[in-house]
Amino acid sequence: MSQAQPSAAGSLSGGDAERALLTGVALLGATAVCTAVLLLPDRQPLQAVAGLALTAYLPGAALARRLLPTEPSRASDQLLRAVVAVGLSLGTTVAASLGLLYMEQWSWQRTVLLLAAVTAVATLPDVLRRRWPWRRSA
Repeated sequence: MSQAQPSAAGSLSGGDAERALLTGVALLGATAVCTAVLLLPDRQPLQAVAGLALTAYLPGAALARRLLPTEPSRASDQLLRAVVAVGLSLGTTVAASLGLLYMEQWSWQRTVLLLAAVTAVATLPDVLRRRWPWRRSA
C-alpha cells in the first residue's frame, strides 16, 4: 500500500488526488443532505442521525483535512484523523452555539446553518484546488 506523500510541487499523486477530491465532494454532499434533513419538518428518526453527523463529525472532518494535509494511508493515521475530527466537531459546535448565544441570536436552526457553513468553507478551497490544479494560489 503506497503512502500518500506530496510531491515536490506540493500535490498528491493521481490516484491520491482523485481520492482526496472525492472525499471532499462527499463531505460537501453529506453536509448538504444533513442540513436539508434537519431543516425539513417531520423527519424525526432521520433527524437524529443527521444531527449527530452534523454536530459530531462533519465539521471536524473538514477541518481535519485542512490541519492534517496528507491523506491517511495506515489504520493508525485513519484513527487519528477520526479522533481529531470528532474533537474538532464538538469544539466547533460548542463555539458556534456559545457565539450565537452571546449575540442573543441562538436557535438550533442557526447553529445548523453555521456548522454547515463552517464545513463548506473548510472543504471548498481544497476541493477547488484539487479539481483545477492549474489554479493554485501562492
